[in-house]
Amino acid sequence: MMDWRHAKTILIIALIITDLFLVGVIARGDSANDTGTDNSAMLEEILAENNIYVDCDADVRPAEMPALTVQYIESDDVMLAEKLAQSGHAVVLDVDESSGVRKVTYGTEVDGYPVEESFMVCTYRGGGMASADIRWLDPVNLSQRKMATGSSASALIGFMSEYSGDKEIHIQDVRLIYWLDESGTEGDRPVYDTALPAWKITYDGGRAYYQEAGLQQ
Repeated sequence: MMDWRHAKTILIIALIITDLFLVGVIARGDSANDTGTDNSAMLEEILAENNIYVDCDADVRPAEMPALTVQYIESDDVMLAEKLAQSGHAVVLDVDESSGVRKVTYGTEVDGYPVEESFMVCTYRGGGMASADIRWLDPVNLSQRKMATGSSASALIGFMSEYSGDKEIHIQDVRLIYWLDESGTEGDRPVYDTALPAWKITYDGGRAYYQEAGLQQ
């Protein structure tokens, strides 16, 4: 007799394959079918059986996203930081104020999608910027060709395959981002590189799992 948990896992993977087939329709903004909610509930049930609990809305719609060329900037130049902070790609991630000193952490965003591992911390005193720590991926160009992304469900299945076990895991956020996969790279960071669409799953209070989101065409 087939184990029920194994049977359900096979079923949900089959649903993921169907979801990937429909991703082109969803990415164009057409309405998803009524089974989407049921599929999400079934996936969350299987995740829970593997001690993975979703504490957020993980049913994120796929999209069509271009590749992003970025320039890596590492500097402490205050004038450069002021220029970057006023650019259309800078967003405030955090503000910390104490004893007349204000520290603002900025991140990079393109068309509403965060660029991962791109930030600068600016310290303000007396109404002006006093210092800056820049580790910035500056958007340079978007490719003309867009790629369809896979579903958030496929990313959750990938996460489960790596992290399921006896330890309880809580997922706080699932989102599409731009990401430079630097695993396996050695030496100095290139000045220019290409960030690709990826799924980011944030779990256990800030830890992150990444999975490339672009579908092979």
